[in-house]
Amino acid sequence: MAINDILELGRQGMAANRKALQVTSNNIANANTPGYSRQRPVMESNMQSQTGGVRVGGGVEMKEALRIHDVFIEKQLLNENKTFGESKTKFEALNRLESVLSSDQYRMSDLVNDFFNSARELSANPEQGAMKLSLVESAKNAARGFRQMNTSLQSFKSDLDNELNANVADINAKAQELAKLNSSIAKFQHTRSTPGELLDRRDQILREMSSSLGLETMTDQFGGKNITLGGVGVLVNGGTANELVVMRSPEDGNKADGDAEIYLKTSSGLSKVSQALNGEIGGLVDVRNNVVNQAIDKVDKSAFEFMKQVNSIHEQGVAADGSTGNKIFAGPSEVKDAAYFMELSPEAGNIDKIATGYTPDGPSDNRLALAMADLQEAKFMPSSLNSESQEGVTLNEALNGIAGEVGIITKHEADNFHQSEAVMQQLENYRESVSGVSIEEESINLAKYQAVFNASTKAMKIGSDLFNTVLSIVN
Repeated sequence: MAINDILELGRQGMAANRKALQVTSNNIANANTPGYSRQRPVMESNMQSQTGGVRVGGGVEMKEALRIHDVFIEKQLLNENKTFGESKTKFEALNRLESVLSSDQYRMSDLVNDFFNSARELSANPEQGAMKLSLVESAKNAARGFRQMNTSLQSFKSDLDNELNANVADINAKAQELAKLNSSIAKFQHTRSTPGELLDRRDQILREMSSSLGLETMTDQFGGKNITLGGVGVLVNGGTANELVVMRSPEDGNKADGDAEIYLKTSSGLSKVSQALNGEIGGLVDVRNNVVNQAIDKVDKSAFEFMKQVNSIHEQGVAADGSTGNKIFAGPSEVKDAAYFMELSPEAGNIDKIATGYTPDGPSDNRLALAMADLQEAKFMPSSLNSESQEGVTLNEALNGIAGEVGIITKHEADNFHQSEAVMQQLENYRESVSGVSIEEESINLAKYQAVFNASTKAMKIGSDLFNTVLSIVN
């Protein structure tokens, strides 16, 4: 072997192990970086050479920094992250809704009970104007309570809508970044280099997007990750990203605040995707449409039935001024928005128009007041507020049932969330065991590569000394 071969082999050993030290140092530096996949130096021997009939080694080269990555576990993480994001969001939203409804329900129960108690006290003292005034004030408070309950739910609904807007804005930003990463990664397709950091960042974005909206991914011929939304449309195609927009459905322009829908905006127009989304956004849409809207409808129906029953009784009575057909409450003629628009009727503002009985010139007639008080125990509310049946439960039971039903749903979603959380933790632990950085292992590798690097410098020094010796003999 020529002396210059010794120098070359030493140089190759230094270069290869210097690169390996860089890879190992980079692993250690990114030990706490979310989504980072450790890299492993891949060393290969160069072709042997023949000198004087003897084949000797051709040195070493670091061919690549191999990214340690499990494609199967990554797909599992994407799928489970969609379920986890949806169950977590639904559980948190329902937990807040349950708190809102619980306080409103207790207050509303107290207010309607105050009305019934005022009617009962009026039946004991039908001639006293103070008792009539008490009934009027309790009716006013009950109407105000129903409106406040409706307002609380509408406000909660608007909060969900604001969360939708924030999530959609975040998704659009991530879609743009993903498209840029696809373009950058495609440039490495025909090279020996593996853009590990770009691939890690792309996988991390995909996991975050999957948690937010659920997605289906396809890999194109350039290595790009394309995203489709439940077969409705394409969000990312190679280096191009479309965007999601939140707006009112054109055909439902008369909806109340909070009934916004999500559309995919492409060059061909808008496609509604609200119902095709999963993850956090799908969870928010589901809670809003199937829980909050249902609760609002039930409050409206409770207010409407209460108002209708009280008015139907009072309209039959004869007031002190001889008038009849007077109402206690005023409000819509249909269930929709009954809670919000329910109020004290104009005639109820005059206590001379408050009736206690059914006969004229009968100041001691208390039958009407008793009939209104008896509504407290009357089962005039349907057992299911979605039913048209007029038999079932009392008003208090119906009001309690609104919060109760949400509580049942919340418990169910809590179980789903904790189960999904456990699965996600197992998958994350498995990914970490495969792709995560072990400081102890990397420290051992550092010492190993450093030792070879130092030995390679010694080989070069020996080669240099031999070369100098030869030169001195020649001279």
